[in-house]
Amino acid sequence: MFSMTVLPQRVEVFTSNTIDFKRHFTYSIEDGFVDNLPRQFVAGTESDFLLSLTGARVIQGNPIAGTVPYSGKSATFNDSIPIEKMLLTDFVVPKQGGNALYAYGTGVYFLSGGSSSSFPFFAVYERKSMEVISMVYYNLLYPGVEVPRNTAATRIKYCEKENVFYISGIMSDQVFADMNFSDIQGRSRGFILKIDPTLLQAQVIVFTPDVLPTGLAQVCSVNDIEINERENAIYFTGVTAEDQFTGYIHPMVGMIDMNLNLQWCYAYDMSENRFSGIDVEFGEREQSLFVLMNAETYPFSIMELDLLGSVIQNPELYEFKIAACGSGSAEAYTGAARGHILHFTDNGGLKVTGNCYILVEHDMQQ
Repeated sequence: MFSMTVLPQRVEVFTSNTIDFKRHFTYSIEDGFVDNLPRQFVAGTESDFLLSLTGARVIQGNPIAGTVPYSGKSATFNDSIPIEKMLLTDFVVPKQGGNALYAYGTGVYFLSGGSSSSFPFFAVYERKSMEVISMVYYNLLYPGVEVPRNTAATRIKYCEKENVFYISGIMSDQVFADMNFSDIQGRSRGFILKIDPTLLQAQVIVFTPDVLPTGLAQVCSVNDIEINERENAIYFTGVTAEDQFTGYIHPMVGMIDMNLNLQWCYAYDMSENRFSGIDVEFGEREQSLFVLMNAETYPFSIMELDLLGSVIQNPELYEFKIAACGSGSAEAYTGAARGHILHFTDNGGLKVTGNCYILVEHDMQQ
């Protein structure tokens, strides 16, 4: 594990009006207010086709009242040659007085096209109009490698007490096989950035093999972070695996303080499947943690831990059937699904959202 400061590189973007509401692959939704009226905000990348000349170049946001989308803004690059690419993975609306002026996003920025190295970015946009105010990327790459390689941000969280942002992610020693991060190739390291929005400089903790609970870990990613209500601790989840591991990756859960100091980190041995930690959420009164995990043979699973990482309830494995719409067959298909976000509800329940895949005429469709 090591910490350092990384400097931002500014990206110029062009903002335009739009009402188009279609989303591909990357998206996020947050609650907020516009003129003291409750709204939800949806933002995402219009296309994730990185190798297409026009793909992965537009990030778009819209406010929503109920199910009605309102006009928002789309942000594109100022250059006339479609080389730069960007994918939005998450954004956050600070709850400052319930009517904050700005929202903040993160994701993956490709400086020289979809097959080039990528970097995490930090973007600021005016919440009411969705107009992008600024966007910077951080030169954070897997060290000691000269070939194109990808670094991607996965989540962004805001700490009101310190007025700083935390961004989690993964840095790989090669280009991702796909942007779902479901098949991580080669070596990788997880990271968490701490960003001061007034300076835009960032501190970073990188999870190197010496601090990981699986020994000489070659695969690591931090997929989600969650700040507790007192804003004095950050819990995270992701994946890790040992060098020359036997085909299994392990879900990883840990805690750091607000200055990026590691407090504890555990991997959970579930050798019957390739499990990966996707989202972590506090339980009732922040007395426990729920960890959403994806696996190869089950759509998803959920595990409950105490605040020191001990297992309260072993993973509950979920399985369901889906009618293959459009196939002309009444036969139900075992649902293949990947969870993305887990929510603990006011009545003590859990909600999961993600992507579901069904078989349509022998083709898997999302």
